[in-house]
Order: sequence, then structure tokens, then C-alpha cells
Amino acid sequence: MNFTWNTPKMSDAADAYLDWFDHVYQPGTDGAYGYEITFVKIKPTGSPASFANTLSWLADKADNATASSDFLMDNVERERLSALLTSPPSGDDAPDLFLHRNRSDKDFAAKYEMEFDVIANGAARPTNPLSPKPTTPMPAPIVAIVDDAIGYLNARFCSDATGTRKTRLNRIWLQTEDELVAEGSLLAMQNGQQIDADAIDALLSKGSALDESAQYGAINDALFGSRISSIWHGITAGAGSELASTHGSHVADIAAGADPANATDPLLSCPMLAVQLPPQAVEDTSGSKLQPYVVRAIRWIIEQADALIVDGVHRPLIVNLSLGVLAGSKDGTSLIERQIAAEVIRREARAGMPMRVVFAFGNDNLTRQTGYMELKPDAPQDVTLRVQPEDYTPSFVELRGDEPQDLRLEIDCLGAAPLALASIPAGKSVSLVGSNGQGVARVYSMASTPLDGGSETKAFYVVAIAPTASFEGGKPIAPCGSWKITLGTQTKAQNVRIEVQRDDRPLGFQALARQAYLDDA
Repeated sequence: MNFTWNTPKMSDAADAYLDWFDHVYQPGTDGAYGYEITFVKIKPTGSPASFANTLSWLADKADNATASSDFLMDNVERERLSALLTSPPSGDDAPDLFLHRNRSDKDFAAKYEMEFDVIANGAARPTNPLSPKPTTPMPAPIVAIVDDAIGYLNARFCSDATGTRKTRLNRIWLQTEDELVAEGSLLAMQNGQQIDADAIDALLSKGSALDESAQYGAINDALFGSRISSIWHGITAGAGSELASTHGSHVADIAAGADPANATDPLLSCPMLAVQLPPQAVEDTSGSKLQPYVVRAIRWIIEQADALIVDGVHRPLIVNLSLGVLAGSKDGTSLIERQIAAEVIRREARAGMPMRVVFAFGNDNLTRQTGYMELKPDAPQDVTLRVQPEDYTPSFVELRGDEPQDLRLEIDCLGAAPLALASIPAGKSVSLVGSNGQGVARVYSMASTPLDGGSETKAFYVVAIAPTASFEGGKPIAPCGSWKITLGTQTKAQNVRIEVQRDDRPLGFQALARQAYLDDA
């Protein structure tokens, strides 16, 4: 098949990854796929203007949403809204909420500019944050885990001081992909199931008769049934938690696991909270689906932690997040970075106790996925990207320069005349199209975007490549082999970061992805 790069076209993609997934997998707009998670910051309305007015309006919209509505709310976020209605914020402390925007509404932000701002990259950090000055001795901290496939019945997460095993998990939220639910003509989003300590203890009371794997299997069947991932087409959702060894249980054990019979272990006095992420968010190692679920998990954990007061005093909170992505801004401007930072500062100021989020630093230093170039004007340099055969998932490369408006790009791949060395205008994209008219690769020139509280993100390029194999006929298939990426700078010397997004098999999932990598000395 012959391939041709087309001319730059305007692109309305706010997220190159999600836009490319839509192109490659063509999921349609049925059910929950007709909606897109959107983060908004509430504005005061009415006369006199107040946040309470806007929140009441929002609750009415959410509770009476139908198929023709512009947005819905999920059950967990609706509970958050109820709490805000009970204690409306005052002053300039604008609350933020997740909505599920109807994807057919292209003018969503403009239509509701009086009620809220869309803040895709999260809220600004509160100004002048107060360092907590807790009383001493502090209560034992709460240890929380956000991960995949968490064995919440495991003995390492229990105490056994009375001879009867009791869970230390105060509550766990088993997230699912957001699911559209209907009651007559009314619509809403549902996300997963929450299990509290009493329900876990009831299962533990079975003693040796409790079959952990069978219990996880039963809850997985209730949550997921035999549904196959609608994106990757190869994994029975949720099956990971039924394995003897899982990433989530491993991380939870490192963070807070203890021998329940060892009465001297101080960890036994630490309550636990956990959020098990949807399999689809973990399965997608590019992280494109990960951020909203993780941020919602952190917010839920904080709400649960605030209820675990000891003699009128809040507990410190430690959250372990051993997940992440390889490519990305790494400058604090992404949703997951900005919003978690804001949530930590808010919680510390409100509770007067420290909160820490422990992030993964990375295990992939030898996988040849990151590189740097020191570019000088009119002296282009190139690097080879190896795209592997039998890769059933897309591949992505991010190119981030000190002077993005000056960065020039050329791509030479199998079966196509090269994309000539040039700067692609911000907000446009260039596609590699086959003789059948299908796009098999696309270069997105992502424009800088304003950030809540001032400043803006930096512009960058995303090279998106279709899978090199598919289970379904008619879907875009890219050529495997060498893709030579050449970078140059026009007038200013600059450093460029080249990052191939992670695209491989996480623990417990079928091996459908094969990692593209940089082949260069």
C-alpha cells in the first residue's frame, strides 16, 4: 500500500491520545462513549451571586438529566456535590467538579461560561498555603493505595488482636469504567462499588471457609460480567484481581502490610483506604484514560480520610500511587500533577495535618524510550523509532523543545515519501494516509493552553501511529519497521526531549502490545 502525508489541517483535539484512539478504534457514541469526562470550576451566579446558587442549579440539572442533556454526573461526584450543598463554600474558594459532557455538544464551554470554567489541566494551587502545625504526638496516619487489582481480603491488611481477624481497610472503592444508567427517561453515570469495613469483616468471619479468589471472581462478575474491553479487545475486565499475585496487592503490602498477629507492629494502628482503578485505565499504559480516574480516586480518599477523626483531631494521610506514564510535560502542568498538588494543599490547610502522595519514579531506564537532542540552527539531527510488528495498540512519541515554535520536524517511514522538514503550525495536524483513504499516523502540533490561575502549558508535538495488527477488518494498520524522526531548529539553539510513551503489557493482562523504542547509539 502506498502512503502519503497530507497538508496541515486545523485540529480541534484537546487531547491527541484520545483523538487518535477514537480514530483507530472508532468506538462510536453509544452509551457512555457518547460522553467525555470534563473538569470544571464553579462560578457564583444569581442575585446576590453565590456558589450555592450555581451548585443548586447543577444538582437540578444532574438529577433531571436525559438523553438530550449537555452533561451528566456520576454517583460519586454527585455525593460530592451534595456535601458542597450542605456546606457551600464562601469567599473566593471556588469548588471544582467532574462532569460527563455530551460529546455532541461542541460549544459546551461557551454555553456555560456564566456557570463554570472548563479547567482541563486542573485547578491552580491555593495561594499562600499554610504549613500544618500538628499537635504531638500525632495520631497514626491513614495509609491509602490507588492501584490495580487490590486483594482487600488479604491477611496482611488485617489485625488479629482479639483472635478474630478484622480488616484495617476502612473502605475500598472498586472503580469501573463510567457506565451509563437509565431510570425511565432519566440518565446518570455509575462508577463501580464501594465496600466498607463491616462488609469486609463479614467475609473475613468465614475464616478458613473463605475462598479469596472465588470472592474476587464473584465481585468482578457483578461489576464487569464477561465484558471484553471495548478498546483493546482482548482482556476480560477485572480478571487481574483473581490472580495469586497482583500489582495492587504488592504495592499495598509494601506501603501498609503487616503480620496481623504481630501486636508490636506500629502499622497495625494505621487505618487503610484503597481505590482499585478500572482495568481499562490500567490496561492503557499510555495513561490517556488514567488521569481522571486517579484524580477522582485521590479526592475520594481525602473525603473518606476527613471522616476518620480521632478525639476531634484529623489523622495524617499518606497516599501511594505506583503508576504513571513515561511521556508527558513533567513540569507540573498536567491534570494529575496540578490537581493532586491542589488537593494536598487544601487538605493540609483544612485538617492541620500533613498529607503526602508517594509517586512512582520509574522502572524503565533500559527500555530505550527517552532521548535528548541539543539542536543548533540549520543542523538537523535524526533518531530511529522502531515500531514493532504484531502490535495491537497505537504507539505515541512526544517531542518537547525549549522553543517549540522554532522546532522543525521530518518523518521518513516505510512505504511513504518523507514528511518534509518543517514547522507544523500550532493547532494543526498532518496525517499519513494510505491509498484506501485511511490515516495510519498523525502528527499533532499541540498549541499552548491557558492554565487556571494564570500561565499556560508549552506547545509540543505528538506523533501518533496506528497499531501494526488488528483483530478486526477495516481498521487502520500502520507499517512496522523503522520510522526516522529528524528534528531541526530554525533560528535558536534548543534542547529537545524525545519520549516514546509506554505501550506494553501490565501485570495480569494479555500480551497484545509491543513496545516501540528508540534505536540510536
